[in-house]
Amino acid sequence: MKTKNHRRLWLRFDRVLSNSLWKQLAILAVVLVIALGLSYLLLSFSGADWQQFCHDKKLSPWLLPLYLLIDTNALNNLYIDGGVTGWMLIASSLTYLFGAFVFNGVIIGIITNSIDRRVRNHQEGHIHYLKSGHYIIMGYDEMVSSFISHIFEKDKEETISS
Repeated sequence: MKTKNHRRLWLRFDRVLSNSLWKQLAILAVVLVIALGLSYLLLSFSGADWQQFCHDKKLSPWLLPLYLLIDTNALNNLYIDGGVTGWMLIASSLTYLFGAFVFNGVIIGIITNSIDRRVRNHQEGHIHYLKSGHYIIMGYDEMVSSFISHIFEKDKEETISS
C-alpha cells in the first residue's frame, strides 16, 4: 500500500514538473524557503555563534544560510577567510551539499524541460524559426573574427551578384 501511494506522489510531482515554467519556478521557490529554514535551524543547532560571525563579517544572519545554499564559493570563503571550524563547519558543509544537489539539479531540470517544451512546440508547428540566412557560431577563439569576416564577404558578394 505504501509503495502505491509513494508512486502516486512521484507521479504527481513528475506531472507538475513537466507542466509550465511558472509551476516549476514556484516549486523551486517553495523548496528554497524550506531549505532556507532548515539551513537556519541547522546553523542554530550547530552550537557555534554563527550570528556573531555574521556580525563580524558585516553579513545579515539571514543571508549566510542563503549563500550556503546557492553560492558555490560561500563554503570556501567561510573555511579559508573566516576560520570556521567545528560544528559550524559541518552544518555549513551539509547546507552547501544540500543546496548544490537540489538547486543545481532543479535548475538543470527546468532548463532541460524548457528546451524540450520549445522543441515539442516547434515540431507541433506552434513556433516557427527561419532556417536559412542565419549563422550560428558556438564558442569563441582567435578564429571567430575570420569566420565573421568570411560571412560578411560572402553576404556582400551575394548582394552584389543579385
